[in-house]
Amino acid sequence: MEASRREGPPTDRKHHTLYLATGEGNRCSSGCEAGSGLFKSTNGGETWKELDALCVSNTTYLCATPGREAILGRGVNGLVIDPRNGKHLFVGSALAVRGLSHTIGNGGTTRFEPGANEPGLYESFDGGKTFTEVWDGAKPDCTVAVPAGESCPSASRFSYGVTDVGLDPLNLDTVYASAFDAGAWRRDAGAATTAFSQVFAPQFATGAGTDRTMFALTVKNAKTRIYLTDGTSNGGGIASAIASNFWRTDNGGQAAAALLASQGPGASEPNPANVFPFTYNGWQKLTSKTTSSPFFATDDFCWAQCWYDEDVYTPAGLPDSVYVIGAFQYGELPCNTKGVGCGNGRSNGRASLYSNTAGDPNGSRADLRTFSDLTNDARDTPAPWCAFQPYGLPFCLRASNGMHPDQHEIVVNPGNPTQIFQASDGGVVRTSGNFADISAQCDEPLRPAPGGGTADDSEPGGSYATCKRLLSRVPTALDHISNRIGSTIQFINVAINPSNSCEVMGGTQDNGTWSNNNGCRRDTFNQVIYGDGGNAVYDATNATWRANEFTSGFGDSNFRNGDPERWVITTAPLVNSGEPFAFYWPQAGDPNPVPGTHPIYEGGLHVWRTWAFGAGTPGAVPQNTTPDIAYYEANCPEFVTGGNDPHCGDYQPLGGPQGANTNGDLTGTVYGTDRTGGSMSFIARGGKDHGTIWAATSAGRIFATHNGDAVDPAAVIWHRIDNPTSPTRFPSGIYVDANDSGHAWVTYSGYNAATPTTPGHVFEVRENGVAPGSGVFTNLNVESGGTSSYPTPFSDGDLPVSDVARDDATHTLYVSTDFGVLIGRNDGHSGWHVTEGMPRYEVMHLEIQPSSRVPTCVGATHCPRVLYAATHSQGIWRMRLSGH
Repeated sequence: MEASRREGPPTDRKHHTLYLATGEGNRCSSGCEAGSGLFKSTNGGETWKELDALCVSNTTYLCATPGREAILGRGVNGLVIDPRNGKHLFVGSALAVRGLSHTIGNGGTTRFEPGANEPGLYESFDGGKTFTEVWDGAKPDCTVAVPAGESCPSASRFSYGVTDVGLDPLNLDTVYASAFDAGAWRRDAGAATTAFSQVFAPQFATGAGTDRTMFALTVKNAKTRIYLTDGTSNGGGIASAIASNFWRTDNGGQAAAALLASQGPGASEPNPANVFPFTYNGWQKLTSKTTSSPFFATDDFCWAQCWYDEDVYTPAGLPDSVYVIGAFQYGELPCNTKGVGCGNGRSNGRASLYSNTAGDPNGSRADLRTFSDLTNDARDTPAPWCAFQPYGLPFCLRASNGMHPDQHEIVVNPGNPTQIFQASDGGVVRTSGNFADISAQCDEPLRPAPGGGTADDSEPGGSYATCKRLLSRVPTALDHISNRIGSTIQFINVAINPSNSCEVMGGTQDNGTWSNNNGCRRDTFNQVIYGDGGNAVYDATNATWRANEFTSGFGDSNFRNGDPERWVITTAPLVNSGEPFAFYWPQAGDPNPVPGTHPIYEGGLHVWRTWAFGAGTPGAVPQNTTPDIAYYEANCPEFVTGGNDPHCGDYQPLGGPQGANTNGDLTGTVYGTDRTGGSMSFIARGGKDHGTIWAATSAGRIFATHNGDAVDPAAVIWHRIDNPTSPTRFPSGIYVDANDSGHAWVTYSGYNAATPTTPGHVFEVRENGVAPGSGVFTNLNVESGGTSSYPTPFSDGDLPVSDVARDDATHTLYVSTDFGVLIGRNDGHSGWHVTEGMPRYEVMHLEIQPSSRVPTCVGATHCPRVLYAATHSQGIWRMRLSGH
């Protein structure tokens, strides 16, 4: 469960009453999970009760499911309580995803839950018992392609949802809201319930739902001041026309039409002579693309991820204080730290910016500072190692404490308003509330030179001037206060050490890969590699060998039990192939490798294979079976080698040459003209022999091969077995029978409503010969008594399933969902129910020991039966199966 906002009502003098709206309304497919409703606590969060939150239609907006929860199946980006009336609530909902699995970014998730009420702004006058929609987010986007010059048909218009909600502090009957691709809107006091007028137009809307507008309301000089940020997915750098920016008006209460009309003139270059305190009657953009300008600080502050990382905040009672938070400027990080970032040194990342002059230049300072960079603190903390030290690079000067790259929420300590608490993908940090001037660091090597500049400098010395301003006020101390981060970060997968079943490893969303390779401690995990963390695997015969994923085909191998300094690039063949790899793609180990080999399997258009744990001779046939560890550690080290270095990696495609529509491209027309496109969604070995591999594509194709151990990778022969009796939805998991390599269980994401003629989310599948499309698919009806136990708009159990594992000893299936794990005895033929003892959270991936699909219990005389679950919010869970 993910919280968007918590607020307490005005009648709660002891501040024990909390409201919690669930679901992440950001615009991502990798983990912005839909919620399960609205909750209330009257004892400070010790216990919670779900509110009815029933949707009630009005004459303007009809509920999709009247009498059902208004925000079920949605994310929430705003929860506001009227300070005068604790029963008067506003909730801003947005599209969010279901169907998280350990393969992300190629169609496995979906935002359109059948029967869910449309995203928008909902209002309640009875404390959350009922809600009615009052604004639909303007529905700026279209579900169908529209020819140039034509308008989107009204039935095809939709909104990705609300991004922000607020009440005018001068007139609490005036309501502001913003939405993706729609800008900011306002309902004036006394206006009709659904009468919203636009006050700021989106600058970057293209119909993709990526333009995000955020705002913060305060009072200055007895008028409503509005701070506003607007951004999109900008990949063009600081000079791009679509780089994010920061705005202000000091007269927000004027007529909506007049305020909107002021936006055009206010987009002109801000004047540095307009020093604090300056007054803007209409909108004024306070961002400049000129690096020497004091207004440059907020240029491109959320770069390509504004749909995910963007907010603006002003503390109550401090109208001149404003914080702008977004995403790391990786290209601006200094190279002289003991971390792994290395950019042009113009800033410390600009993930968190602070101004106490309302974004105006400070006329009392010669540098006319507007904002400073709070991303790193002023300390030089002890660091046991430096990423660049082994390679003779002079970068390792200091180690400050810093923030995660992705920032989402910020508040201040009311008793110490310069002390901030900031939430990100990496947890929560707290600053000391005091500041230090570390601008002298801008004069160090590897920072921009005073008379020189960076490659993107608009003039000589511009980046130097920016560095001096941004580093002139940073926190004296910044500390992480989420001391149980391992229990909250979002695991993508779990892998079991094949020689020690109490040790596991898993990749996490944007927080690296972690393992309890410290004696199997349950309370402390080590981060073995940084960055994004996808599917991690162990080698079957040498459990100190590990492989990770970053994103989109980039990955490493490690031959020293996860030593953070000894990861080596091994997936360059994938990156250079031109094939699409999902954001987190299928990567699998081998439960029964050909003796002497060390296989890993990867999924793009082809299934790719290494026999030397990635570290053999590129292109060699037969493939090397022993990794050249010395060569790879000397020539392919992670921190100083490009992920596309052609000397680093020996993966080869199975079944034919790399590329589209060749033999072995399981998504292409070689294997038929239906269900084409996409990329691999799952790979599972069959442990009965050395050669069985089952594989699935994101468009719903299912394949099997029984000569995956062919010496020549091109000689592998694939048999396509799906047919019109199987869903065309995303296959999310496969488990091959330990005793029958032609028999497996397959799970599907998506909704039955999308494929009504082929319903089902868990199937027993038999290969049934060698003819194309020969498979026999038996629906195991997990919806009956299984997923129907979880909340859906129609209470019909139509929910995606993310994975399947089988206890081969008892013929028991376990399947994972967005709400927990289900158990099906007699291989799912004797009904389904919720698994007692397993988490009731989003479960991305299951792994079981012993297993037919991944290496476990290698060389063990006793193999305990254990089930592991990787959750997307609450760490990794374990359940012992003996006697279960």
